[in-house]
Amino acid sequence: MSMTDEKGRLRARAMLRLARQWWQRKYVADVEHEAVEQQVRAEGRLTSRYTFMVTMSCAIAMLGLLLSSPAVVIGAMLISPLMAPIMSLGFSLCVLDARQMRKALEGLVIGIVTALAISFIIVRLSPLTDATPEILARTQPNLFDLLVAIFSGLAGGYAVIKRKGEAIVGVAIATALMPPLAVVGFGLATGNMMIAKGAFMLFMTNLLAISLSVTLLAKFYGFSSGQGRIHTAWQLALIVTVFGVLSLPLGVALKNIAYQSYITKVAQNTIADYFGANKVRISIFKINFAREDGPLIDTVVLTSEYHDRAQSELTTALREKTGSDIDLSLDQVVVAHEMIAAPALPQANNTIAPQAVAVVTQRSRADEMTASLQQAVFFPVEYIRVDVPTRLAIIYAKPAKGVSIATLHQFEASLAARYPDWVVRVVPHVQALPPVTYETGAETPNEDGMERLDDIIWTLLRWDVGNVEVVGFASTRGELSRFDNTSLAYRRAKWVRAKLLDVKIVSAPRAEYRSFRQRDDEEEYGINRFQRVDVRPMPLDD
Repeated sequence: MSMTDEKGRLRARAMLRLARQWWQRKYVADVEHEAVEQQVRAEGRLTSRYTFMVTMSCAIAMLGLLLSSPAVVIGAMLISPLMAPIMSLGFSLCVLDARQMRKALEGLVIGIVTALAISFIIVRLSPLTDATPEILARTQPNLFDLLVAIFSGLAGGYAVIKRKGEAIVGVAIATALMPPLAVVGFGLATGNMMIAKGAFMLFMTNLLAISLSVTLLAKFYGFSSGQGRIHTAWQLALIVTVFGVLSLPLGVALKNIAYQSYITKVAQNTIADYFGANKVRISIFKINFAREDGPLIDTVVLTSEYHDRAQSELTTALREKTGSDIDLSLDQVVVAHEMIAAPALPQANNTIAPQAVAVVTQRSRADEMTASLQQAVFFPVEYIRVDVPTRLAIIYAKPAKGVSIATLHQFEASLAARYPDWVVRVVPHVQALPPVTYETGAETPNEDGMERLDDIIWTLLRWDVGNVEVVGFASTRGELSRFDNTSLAYRRAKWVRAKLLDVKIVSAPRAEYRSFRQRDDEEEYGINRFQRVDVRPMPLDD
């Protein structure tokens, strides 16, 4: 080795030593390492307070997600109980403290299991089980979510090291640890594994990215000064590997989202340009990207004139612009009536033009009302019938989980305010009617029973049923000493019958009280089952 090479090596070592000394003075010397480590260990332990805060945070987050309320969801983020064990895990990876790592993992596992159990129970007890926009927003993690988690982890680690704990709240909001975990519970409770899988991926991305970012920052601030090069190399290899593994699926997801956004924008612009931007309004626009044959676009446009070849020409244009095998389902609704009735009609048709205009106008109004109702409903629909002359619209509902007769009745009432110039009716699908409930010994329904009877009468009128059977029940409570149970059951049925007669529904009341088996049945099915009246539609005569 020449003298020049040796001087170069010595100069490089000196520069490296000076840089290390500068780094020690600038970043490491003023950090209270022992105090920070004690704080992280204390806050990252499993305690009753931690478990309570996890429960409250998850409950608030789950209710906010079901209500689709961003404000409530943010309230759950502010509590941020999971940040403490995640920070502790990051520091333990840096200093290689197995005891601290075990306690941090213990706190994380207990917190995760508790959150999943709370969210699962809330969803199972809740009448609202639809996937709201707030829920769906946490089911498609992408590479940007990983970057957010990395930057948030660095910010959180800095806040802990510099003893500025108030910044942790902002980090918790940015990464949103609890909401995706609550969405996992929602997916498990509703049996939707796709939602659960996507939300769990987002949660694990945030968890790992934050903890490993904290590890990197803690190492930068000298929390692993006693470790050798082998440990440092092992830590860096672990961090790079985890980030690399996370980046692959998240990058693919980001690419898919970008592709879907591109297809959506191109399709909307192409349709608008084809019809004329000032002469068309896209009423319904849906794209199904899950098909193996390529995206399917289902859209309804409100236009001033009908184009015979619009679907085929637009399909060709979309395939050429996007390079994708796109299929298009296009419905056109003509809504500009004044343009249809303009004097530009051919002279030879003047004798029939008024009739033709009237027919097309009614048809376009019916199509427009149908499209509006399709946007308004939140349940699957069998068919929508619109009669323009009488201004009557009827929505025939399909069976749907969580959509009860009472829900449909309330929805019909809300439509009256939304469409004041129309009579809009909702017809429930054929199903068993809810029972009319009673308190023990009462001859008239309780408050809940009165509401159910109102829903029953509404349903029978929508079904156009004029003949029913009314069956009264009574329990053994107060048997013989206070009342005759068979007589009570019959009086209950007669009272309901009288209410049905008020709306011209004929019924045959009867009582059902099995004196020899009643007590056994009550023990098996519960006493509330015999505090009711059933209304059963009679079959039509052939």
